[in-house]
Amino acid sequence: MKKFLFILGAGILWCNTSIAQIINIDNKITLDLPKHHKYTELQEDDVFYGEYFFDQMFEPIEMFEPKVFMSGSKNLIDLIEDVRDGKDPMENKYIATFMRKMEKKSTSLDELKFGKWMASEIKKTFKKAKIDFSNFIVISGKKIDDIDTSDLGFDINDFQEMNNTELKRKTKEIRANITEDSGDNKTIDYGPTRLVIKKFKIAKNEYNQLFIIGEAKIFMAVNETLSIDGNYVLFVIVKDDRAFAIFSECFVDCSEHGKKIDKMIKPMFSTTTKIVDTDNNATTSNDSNIVDQIQQLNELYKSGALTKEEFEKAKKKLLN
Repeated sequence: MKKFLFILGAGILWCNTSIAQIINIDNKITLDLPKHHKYTELQEDDVFYGEYFFDQMFEPIEMFEPKVFMSGSKNLIDLIEDVRDGKDPMENKYIATFMRKMEKKSTSLDELKFGKWMASEIKKTFKKAKIDFSNFIVISGKKIDDIDTSDLGFDINDFQEMNNTELKRKTKEIRANITEDSGDNKTIDYGPTRLVIKKFKIAKNEYNQLFIIGEAKIFMAVNETLSIDGNYVLFVIVKDDRAFAIFSECFVDCSEHGKKIDKMIKPMFSTTTKIVDTDNNATTSNDSNIVDQIQQLNELYKSGALTKEEFEKAKKKLLN
């Protein structure tokens, strides 16, 4: 019920993508967020993200000693902080209106029709509240060199040593493994949840930073009669020997969700890849326009994503 109330509460999320702001979180990560978004650090005793969120979703990465933040509209973050301070979420106008309608419909519709009505009404509520996307932002508190990541089922250092040709082969192998049950190379069934992969890539960018980016359509069964669909985007990168991760979820108007995340991470991170020739170890950018690349480097430098030394080194590499 708490998870359902949060999803409903996310209906107050407002994202105006035409006006943005560059924000710095914990002096470690810089993101380009919609103007009406803000963020908060999630606490282990939060009502919505307490035992479920930390003990189940983040237990596998405790070794990183991460800080976890959530970004979303001001109204959404205010709701979380209000509930954290002991306020009743049922006082939220969107939740209260939905619950009143639900009580009436539950007495006049059979179970199947009620489930269909609820799925439709949730979408209507989200749209009325101008929902878009929200993000969980994870910042590693420990350096990769100080962590034994083999407990995750793989050693991240093995990936760090691969070039892009090898990483491309590894990506195909992993994708085949996680979709083995479906046999279609795109569908993952996890209990009541089904994910359909739209994008999945493991590579190194032009600064030789290892990253993973994935996007999937999600179909989530809440119970036998109610299901919700949406979109997930996952981005993980190793920069300055630390891991950064962003998990973004969208439940309404998600056609541009992936593009919004690409725009959001641009001030801090790059997903422009380099192609490695395994015969002579030469590297080339996949963008042949050197002027555009230098301009992008300059933007990254100005935003603080690159140090002066990193900027000069990357620019020299392009010019040579």
